[in-house]
Amino acid sequence: KSETEAKVKLALPDDWHTITCDSYHPSLEKGESSDEGGGVFRKIKLSEYPGSVLPLRNVDDEGKSICKSDIGDLSYLHEAAILYNLRHCHAEGIPYTRVNDIVVATNPFHWIDGLYSKKKQHDYARDFVWDVRDEEEVNDEPTSTLGSFKNSIDEPHIYETACKAYRGMLADNKNQTILCP
Repeated sequence: KSETEAKVKLALPDDWHTITCDSYHPSLEKGESSDEGGGVFRKIKLSEYPGSVLPLRNVDDEGKSICKSDIGDLSYLHEAAILYNLRHCHAEGIPYTRVNDIVVATNPFHWIDGLYSKKKQHDYARDFVWDVRDEEEVNDEPTSTLGSFKNSIDEPHIYETACKAYRGMLADNKNQTILCP
């Protein structure tokens, strides 16, 4: 019985660093690689993928990768999509993403200005702990200040996790736990 194969082009970023592998195991290779026409192609066995189908990639109308602050909002959710999303956020200097209520952090390996500023700390505390609302918001009339504030805290952040834990502690009168591996 012949096995169905697909030929895929590997699109590896130019900024990846070269590494030396200390050990090798044949199971790490999937298919044969070849250089053709300015690209690296690999033949893969579709039987190695669920349903014998390659996973779909989350792209916009122009074919560019889509990055979501909440991984659960991706149209196609599978391991590769999660890794692409985390990689894209990391490349953009965004160390925090979320999966529903869980904040996922990646190490940016450098300091990001403003990430832990007093203003950002105050903004998260104001929205998640104190639940302070502007008068215009009560009247359902958004203001430019409120609009920019709301946009600034849509991003996942460790402050969001801390504020939600504090608020949960007050509401339930029970200790809260934050896991940081």
